[in-house]
Amino acid sequence: MGVKLKNALSALSSFGGTKLGSVVFVGSGGPFDVEEGNASILLTLGAQKERRRILVDCGPSVYASLRRMNAMDIDSIIITSASEACMGSLGTLLTHIHYERMAAGRME
Repeated sequence: MGVKLKNALSALSSFGGTKLGSVVFVGSGGPFDVEEGNASILLTLGAQKERRRILVDCGPSVYASLRRMNAMDIDSIIITSASEACMGSLGTLLTHIHYERMAAGRME
């Protein structure tokens, strides 16, 4: 079934040692893998005020995983295919982001 990457984390650094961001595997399993979660990556780029979070794929288990990680402040989402494995909880995530931004007065 391949290599299990459960909750792997890798820091990105510049030559000066300044942290540029991180790559977190939100899940590393297939579409029906409850134990490892659906394959998805959360990229965090930049420093505090300029930080951007990019989610790559949003399968059925990803919304719940992001909630557990307290990582709901997503700036962009990249979907790699139009399958349930890549888009399963996209609607739930977008609705959450919309209402959170409305409550904070940050509608864009």
